Amino acid sequence: MAGPFRMTMFFRDHAYGWSESHWGNAAIGSVGDLKAIGPQLWKARAALLGFDPGDPDPQLVYVRYSDDSIKGDSLIETPIAGGGAIAGKITAGDPAEVPYSVILLRGESTSLYHKMFYLSGVPDSVIVDPPGPIQPPAFSKALTAYFTVLKAFFAWKGKAKGVPGQIKAITGIGGAGDNVISCPAHGFVTGALVLIQGCNPKYPVTGYHAITVLTPDSFSLNGVTAPGYVYINAGTATLQVGGLFPYTNIVVRGETHRNRGRPFPFVRGRRKVKA
Repeated sequence: MAGPFRMTMFFRDHAYGWSESHWGNAAIGSVGDLKAIGPQLWKARAALLGFDPGDPDPQLVYVRYSDDSIKGDSLIETPIAGGGAIAGKITAGDPAEVPYSVILLRGESTSLYHKMFYLSGVPDSVIVDPPGPIQPPAFSKALTAYFTVLKAFFAWKGKAKGVPGQIKAITGIGGAGDNVISCPAHGFVTGALVLIQGCNPKYPVTGYHAITVLTPDSFSLNGVTAPGYVYINAGTATLQVGGLFPYTNIVVRGETHRNRGRPFPFVRGRRKVKA
């Protein structure tokens, strides 16, 4: 299994370019799974771009699917069959002023964790002063569709941290691939992220690993084999929190931001709404 599996979308607007990355949640078990789901996300995302029939930009240029555990491993997909890019399709004559046509979103993973991220290249009609919610109905519908796909299949990647009190002693390493960890009463669950420390550092068992529970006293390291591993000394397995945070909710935090990094109360750079 290995992973985590990342999907990155690359956008272009004349002299500007940007990318947006999301990681597959527990429903995604391979790069192939991610590639199968990917069109649902990139089509929903491309629909949120500003659209002007006389100007093809901004547009989604291509998509990359990759396994973070394998350096340089990736699959490239050009969105439109036969090559080419894809532009927004919401309302004709509603262009985006990149990089200023931006809204700020808050991704939530349960009530405990959240992450702010930008949605660039949205139609200019969405960027108004005073602050919204002022969204064209077609954009609001497309935004809901985008959120639905994110919540069903995707997560963001955060820094893993050890869970206090969840450090377990390792008493042996073996199995057919020398990747089975003997760890009495570990209490872990399949799919958990665990940090292995204190064992022979020459072999790839040391470090962060997603695991598969075999028994209450043992588990295997996903995607790892260490043939010929010689167990030299005791080590520890520490349960980690973090890594991937599945989207459980996404909300619009501010939809009138025209200049990244400027606090929302500042009106500089916004377009006034005509009375």
